[in-house]
Amino acid sequence: MMKKWIKMGLMAVLASSLCVSMTACKSDKKANNSAVQKEKAVKNNTDADKQKTYTLLLGEQYELEKKEKAEYVIADTSVASVSPEGIVHACKAGKTTLTVTKDGKKSSSALKIKKRGMVYPTFTMMKGEKLPILFSNKESGVSWTSADETIATVDADGVVTGKKVGTTTIYGKGAEHTYRCDLTVNKKIKNIVYLTFDDGPNRYTTPKVLDILKENNVKATFFELKPAKKDFDLTKRVIDEGHTLAMHGYQHKYNIVYKSKKVYKQNLDKLRNLFFKKYGVWCTLSRFPGGSSNTVSRYNPGIMTRITKDIAGWGYHYFDWNVASCDSDTAKNANDVYRNVTTGLVKGRGNVVLMHDFYKNDKMLGALDKIIKYGKKHGYTFLPLTASTTEVHHKVNN
Repeated sequence: MMKKWIKMGLMAVLASSLCVSMTACKSDKKANNSAVQKEKAVKNNTDADKQKTYTLLLGEQYELEKKEKAEYVIADTSVASVSPEGIVHACKAGKTTLTVTKDGKKSSSALKIKKRGMVYPTFTMMKGEKLPILFSNKESGVSWTSADETIATVDADGVVTGKKVGTTTIYGKGAEHTYRCDLTVNKKIKNIVYLTFDDGPNRYTTPKVLDILKENNVKATFFELKPAKKDFDLTKRVIDEGHTLAMHGYQHKYNIVYKSKKVYKQNLDKLRNLFFKKYGVWCTLSRFPGGSSNTVSRYNPGIMTRITKDIAGWGYHYFDWNVASCDSDTAKNANDVYRNVTTGLVKGRGNVVLMHDFYKNDKMLGALDKIIKYGKKHGYTFLPLTASTTEVHHKVNN
């Protein structure tokens, strides 16, 4: 009898254990199903929330998918613009957001504008000036048109000429991309002073020059050599404060830079590439060490004739000067610098003034503020050089 009860008890225990085990399995299965569903929900939400990204080259024009009665808004209009028809124009390297509203529903996409592309996606020039369109990427076979040829024309080589005051758009159609330059043509200014500074930057002179220019609300042009790493911030300040960053060369040693056309081109390319990598600025303006009229290059007969003939084809403009301050040679003091500049200015032309941004150039620093005040008092406008400024060239002596 006792054995029967023991047997029944064991069976009851086994049944109970089996029940608990099955319940646990059901609970684990339910939990696993819940985790799977949650994982799917998270994935679905992530896919739904994931933004579409448009990546454009600088200056590229891109037409969005047609959307009826849609409204387009770009968060940072300095980076890109968008028309009511949904045509995006990449204006500046950077990132921003495009929001499209249709039937009361909003959707957002990321816009990424690359550094490379059309060098001048927006540009302001004066009537009569010429602008050669350039690219920082390899782009060939582009066909050009002007939206309004009464404002500006563009030839087959992409050279824009300002015809009259107004705004227009220059279009370039390539094999894969459509480019665009939003152009403003202003009235021609007759009496201009272009202050230019060679040989910087350095921590003594450059900040003082920039301070004087800022106090007088004047923009200038800096033909720089390769900056020391500790002076990279000075070059950035030149850019940030609206001056033109131009190139004097990666180095200034005459016995090296004028060895050959190839060496001289490398001297410019190396500095341009440094500036582009560090600051995102594609420089096209240059000045020869010693000027194009130098004779120190005669150890290589005819080198200046060969370089000046080809430099435009490399994508560079070169500027000499027609007003010399003599701050690096014959001027003995600030009064000499002041007199040399003010007596050299001529009404009715663009006066390109040569000065130097080398270390402890106190002669120039002592004259600069007075030169600016004299110019303003006598009806001159101070401007930075641009890619469309008429170049001032010396007679080549080699």
